[in-house]
Amino acid sequence: ISVDHAATSTAAGVARAALAGLIAENNLEARVLQEWVRHKLSERAVVQQKRDEVRVEAVGSSYKMQFHPVPPGKFMMGEAHEKVEVILTNVVEVMSTQVTQKMWVDLMPENPSEFQGANHGDHPVANITWWQAIKYANSLSIKVGLKPSYDFDEKTGELKINAPDGDIYRAEGYRLPTEAEAEYILRAAGKANGTYHFGDSEADLRDHAWYDVNSDQKNHPVAELKPLIIDGKGFYDLLGNVREWTGDWFGHQLKGGENPQGAKAGPGRVIRGGGWCNDAKYLRSARRDYGSPGTAYYALGFRLVRTLK
Repeated sequence: ISVDHAATSTAAGVARAALAGLIAENNLEARVLQEWVRHKLSERAVVQQKRDEVRVEAVGSSYKMQFHPVPPGKFMMGEAHEKVEVILTNVVEVMSTQVTQKMWVDLMPENPSEFQGANHGDHPVANITWWQAIKYANSLSIKVGLKPSYDFDEKTGELKINAPDGDIYRAEGYRLPTEAEAEYILRAAGKANGTYHFGDSEADLRDHAWYDVNSDQKNHPVAELKPLIIDGKGFYDLLGNVREWTGDWFGHQLKGGENPQGAKAGPGRVIRGGGWCNDAKYLRSARRDYGSPGTAYYALGFRLVRTLK
């Protein structure tokens, strides 16, 4: 039985049961039955309106979800006296864009973004908590037949990584990047050591990122500005547009070594990349911020990665 058919059958059964209850109670006056019918029709109208709103948000969306491989490598993470050497040993596939509103509503029940409407399907989804981001990752994994990377209880904050020894790098499904992976990608797979992946010139930033100088105080459709190129493949909006969640807890000391993960606990989960409302200093490749996993605001979104075996 299909999901839609099952839902319809269940709803019909509930309606029949309610009507049978009225009959059993001898409440068969026309006025009572009419009121009951009006109430049920009103409930259905509200549900249909919400579904229509979600569909409208996706109208005009054209950008498809794409993942490109990023090779392993070694790089210096951080800046100034805080630099540490990091070695990443896995090939990962990385979303070429931030998750858009259309991509979001294809899997999730509602769109929390502040900027939305008929022509916003290609805009990044925003107002996303860390918990919502990993729910989406799990939903995408299930959709394509992969084992979800996360097992969690949002109410208690308990989180288990579905991978050998709890190693997120060995998870099968889609996931948020570790902080090390996020900076490695921002540094063009470790090849760019400047302030930004294209160099140190703030004057060139407007060609690569939506930020407070050129954003007109709003986010923009993905993939409109110059991409970062890794092995001939383009990655868009790694700087600006919306800031991006990573999977790691924030620790005051960066962790180096092979396939590092963040602190075991901390004040929040690491956020990278800067957003449309930030000035240039927040878009540096090494810039670190964090937010509580339950935090959601208008310039915060995400993109996903997956380790390739």
